[in-house]
Amino acid sequence: EADDFLRRSAARSIGQIAQIIQTGSVRVLTPQNFLPEQLDEIEKPNFPKLAEQFPVFRQAISVLIQTLQNRNEADDTKREAAFALGAIGDAAAIPVLRANLSNQDYYLAEICQESLRKIKLSTNSKNTE
Repeated sequence: EADDFLRRSAARSIGQIAQIIQTGSVRVLTPQNFLPEQLDEIEKPNFPKLAEQFPVFRQAISVLIQTLQNRNEADDTKREAAFALGAIGDAAAIPVLRANLSNQDYYLAEICQESLRKIKLSTNSKNTE
């Protein structure tokens, strides 16, 4: 149980740090205060190439993807991982996020949808640079 808490906390921290960097705001959303109507409030990222500009996120992406793919992982931890992947905004997360759009965990599916929208916005920002 302590390991579950540690993994969930690590995923949450990565997501919050990425979100603060991307938005420049210390007011961060988390899976706990995420609501579907907030899908329209996605801000343009400050760093569309976050993983390139901050290489530490590159390593985090693979761990977060593995966490989301792990059938034995706790739902809360998967939600945090999906949220963090969206905050980072890297296209490498698209397949695993799409795979969870119809997850039986409604909240995970919604978070994956939001994360995909963030990645799309980030990708569009990259193309306009």
